[in-house]
Amino acid sequence: MDLGAKIEDLKFELNVLKRIVEQYRNNVSNNSNSTSTPKTSTSEENVVEKTVAKPKPQSSSQCSATTKKGTRCSRSARSNGLCWQHGG
Repeated sequence: MDLGAKIEDLKFELNVLKRIVEQYRNNVSNNSNSTSTPKTSTSEENVVEKTVAKPKPQSSSQCSATTKKGTRCSRSARSNGLCWQHGG
């Protein structure tokens, strides 16, 4: 991937993060208001949902945390599903 493409990807991810913050601020400020605005489906929202999605609990003894590289931690998990480094 060339530098220009990486920059465009980072701009896209920045816009996604800006939308997440904006949605969070709107939710906090409208916490007492029961009405919500309808959502439209865009590719950015799909990325937001994937980014925000929490990892599913694993039934194995491997840590369920995700590393900085985006891969699953290879350490052994404790009873809460995480290793000593990720909060076990």
